[in-house]
Amino acid sequence: MQPSEEAIREQQQAVWNQFSPGWKKWDDFMMQFLRPMGAAIVNALELQPTDAVLDIATGTGEPGLTIASLVPDGTVIGTDLSEGMLATAGKKRNAWACIISGPNRRMSMRCRLRPTSSMP
Repeated sequence: MQPSEEAIREQQQAVWNQFSPGWKKWDDFMMQFLRPMGAAIVNALELQPTDAVLDIATGTGEPGLTIASLVPDGTVIGTDLSEGMLATAGKKRNAWACIISGPNRRMSMRCRLRPTSSMP
């Protein structure tokens, strides 16, 4: 008998929440390693300033946070099962204008970033 979708979702949520403290520790290293793939994704999107973008399974925020800086009049919504991963995303300097919200299994972050010059 195969597990239900709900059971798989709950298992994945528990695993990623368990890993999130360690992932936070290694996030800079992982983002540097993954930067070429992230750049290729972002470049392929041919983004416009008013675009709305959905970053599914955003984890610690990339490429959603980078995309948010490229759509100054648009919106980026990042979703993830893991509250811990989204908490890490929300602590990044370029995520200061993001709102992280939602009950379990519906966690999301909505970003509208301002130019770096207007940051506190």
